[in-house]
Amino acid sequence: MLNARYGELVGLLDEIKDDIEGTPYLPFQNYGGRELRAQQGYLAKFPTRLVAALFDLPTVEARPTGAGAASTPAANASPRKSKGQGYMADAQVRTALEAHAVAMAKEYYLAAGATKIEELGKPYDLRVMIDGVERHVEVKGSSGEDIESVQLTQGEVDHAADWQPTDMLVVDAISAARDEAGNVTTSGGTVRLWSEWEPAPSALRPTHLRYSLPDSIPSGV
Repeated sequence: MLNARYGELVGLLDEIKDDIEGTPYLPFQNYGGRELRAQQGYLAKFPTRLVAALFDLPTVEARPTGAGAASTPAANASPRKSKGQGYMADAQVRTALEAHAVAMAKEYYLAAGATKIEELGKPYDLRVMIDGVERHVEVKGSSGEDIESVQLTQGEVDHAADWQPTDMLVVDAISAARDEAGNVTTSGGTVRLWSEWEPAPSALRPTHLRYSLPDSIPSGV
């Protein structure tokens, strides 16, 4: 499960290293630059940001200690917040979040006066005609609140560079739940729009790299 999210988690571990002075004692190592492996005793030192990325747990606010301090968990524990869109391992939930975000994007542009909306999916999500102008829209959906980054493909980056106006529309804080039959239902969400969006190279960070294998295998191996 961890290595299915290899690129995302390696990026998060690198961020934790940058934010900490001294030794971070991370629970995983990027073994050979290709997979995550346990860092033996450091598994006991699990960073809270890594917990938030891996487990659907609430974030409990710090409470005072000492005489008179409450010993029970805080009653007003708030939901965890995500800094980035991240990779959703559950394909069914991921698809439901994407569909919900696209539906909200359509509603947004219709309310803004769009006369035609076409759903494409690749290399961008929506083609919108509004005020006589054809706009291309990249839509991202997330259950995190006020996310600060999203996952992009190279095709999405290239298309935004080649075609303007392109908009980036993000719907975050989407609620997702699974019913007794196993179906995923979604609700809510907050729309944020970056109009005439062009991804700056300085804002892009690779999460994993493609390596081309040599044509021949070295002899003696």
